[in-house]
Amino acid sequence: MTDASNPSRQEPIDHLVKGIPFKAHKISGFTPEMLERYYEKDYGGTIRALSEIDTKIAALRHSGSPKSELASYVRQQAALADLVVLQELFLAGLAGLAEDGGADIDDGDLKKAICETYGDVAGWQAEFAMMAVSQSDRSGWVALAWCARFDRLQIVASEDGRLVLGCSVPILALDLREKVYAADFDGDQLAYVKTYLNNVHWDRVAEALQHAKGATQHETKPSESSELISVAELKSMMQSDEDAPLVLDVRHDDDCERYTSRISDTAWRDSFKVAEWVNEMPKDKPVIVYCMYGFWVSQKVAQELRAAGVDARSLEGGVTAWRAMGFPSTEY
Repeated sequence: MTDASNPSRQEPIDHLVKGIPFKAHKISGFTPEMLERYYEKDYGGTIRALSEIDTKIAALRHSGSPKSELASYVRQQAALADLVVLQELFLAGLAGLAEDGGADIDDGDLKKAICETYGDVAGWQAEFAMMAVSQSDRSGWVALAWCARFDRLQIVASEDGRLVLGCSVPILALDLREKVYAADFDGDQLAYVKTYLNNVHWDRVAEALQHAKGATQHETKPSESSELISVAELKSMMQSDEDAPLVLDVRHDDDCERYTSRISDTAWRDSFKVAEWVNEMPKDKPVIVYCMYGFWVSQKVAQELRAAGVDARSLEGGVTAWRAMGFPSTEY
């Protein structure tokens, strides 16, 4: 049991608001009162509430209070932290026309990323607006986020302001709670959404994208090594009359006994005796070898084959990745 008096315990943080990043009276279509009220009451209130929760959590940790009581505050802390992130993105996304708001996006990573997924900026804006107004309860959020797992931008809706974004990092967020825009837009959510999009500070969003990519650069992506091949690429090659490779199962005996399924139309070879069968390998077509998970067994065999002049590669993820994709396999 951890000592409640441990001085290394994290102390509460006195959270401070970030400065409002624009001149409220220069934002076209919004009244200064709306934006200032949002900054001071909504955003400021969330910051203050987060500081209060942090203080309570620190006190409970020091006192060794019941875990159930602590758990309740920790859940509130997480919800408030998510809300702070979204509110700051909402504010950072705005700029008056004199401050580059609403202007065309400069050619660069942001525009390229938007066009790769949505065709063009107009297409993204239309889908963003559609996602916003589709939330009938008018109490949630819609965000543009960078997803490192799929290497693309995606629009994500959140009904309660929680950042359940599929391991994505939001770079632009719009608060859809009716109390935010009701006074300025008489409850017309679509007009509110369009006005916000007409005032986006693209440079800040582009900067947020760069930070998001940096924060998620550790995410694993398919290897581009010429020594490896993805299951999708292999499937495509096997369906081709011209480029069909020779595909070999080089799993160890114990894996074959435990996992009695192999990629359809493939034969087994002993990975410990490559020298005995390497001369049987064709030199006029690729040879793809796979093991259970695509680690050292198949990679080592492919390396030995390449040393003998064979165009050999190892299958990423092995037979398990192939099966996980639902590609053809055969029991033996």
